Amino acid sequence: VDECFEEVLAAPLRAALAQWPPDRHVYFLVDALDELQPGAGRAQFLRIVGSGLLKLPPQVYLLVTSRPEDDIRAHLRALSPFVVDKYQELQRADLRAFAETRIVGETSLRLLPAEERAAAVDTLV
Repeated sequence: VDECFEEVLAAPLRAALAQWPPDRHVYFLVDALDELQPGAGRAQFLRIVGSGLLKLPPQVYLLVTSRPEDDIRAHLRALSPFVVDKYQELQRADLRAFAETRIVGETSLRLLPAEERAAAVDTLV
């Protein structure tokens, strides 16, 4: 599985990023991670993400939405996560600002019409 991660994702991503300006970022969004059924498959996915992301270039970011389940928190702890509680209004405002400036403003999403950009931010937040 580690070899597959390297061959299918990590190596091509490193090659692409080598041709981009160093301030360009790549974001991976994993939504509803907690909805993966607990068990061996979920544990393997968490292990791959938790260890594999550390091997990727520093301009690669992982955004995860999930309930704070113990196994998920344990596997992702090594990534030094920034945890946002969606019920904390100040954190939601920070998340919205981040989504607008970094995820939309610095990616190809910036080319969308304003209404679609706003919808993308609303979906993320």
